[in-house]
Amino acid sequence: MKLSELKEPSDIAQVIDLAMTFHRESDFADMDFDSLIFAETVAQCVLSDNACAYVVKKRERQGESIIGFIGASVERCNFGNDFISYDQALYVDPRYRGVHGYLAAQLLLKAYIRWAQRKNVKRIFYNITAGVNNQRAIEVIKQAGFIECGRCLVWRDVHG
Repeated sequence: MKLSELKEPSDIAQVIDLAMTFHRESDFADMDFDSLIFAETVAQCVLSDNACAYVVKKRERQGESIIGFIGASVERCNFGNDFISYDQALYVDPRYRGVHGYLAAQLLLKAYIRWAQRKNVKRIFYNITAGVNNQRAIEVIKQAGFIECGRCLVWRDVHG
């Protein structure tokens, strides 16, 4: 497996395909997914100094396949001059969960942490809101050094 920054147009296309799988599997499946809008989001992560995007590739017979990705951003804290970082998404292809998925997630999380440290942030956040194997995700993220800090609650019945 190999970690790299997301830059190649062909890699971006693979990430979009993987994001569609993520969307279908997640709690966001009842919401619209527009690949062009997602591509714009990815482009912002790739081009902005205040965002990052990484992928993990695995060599296969047909070449390299992206098996996971992460995107993250930095912004000024709402109440002062310090900066914080938060993830946009981390996802590992369901076909590679298990040992390969764990290693891919660790590579992606460590890349995110190093990137955020270089940005000199005061806090590095990781949010679990997609509902994809939450308990396993929490375990993997804690093993990367994160601790629980609060909870995320969602009001789902907005129009009800």
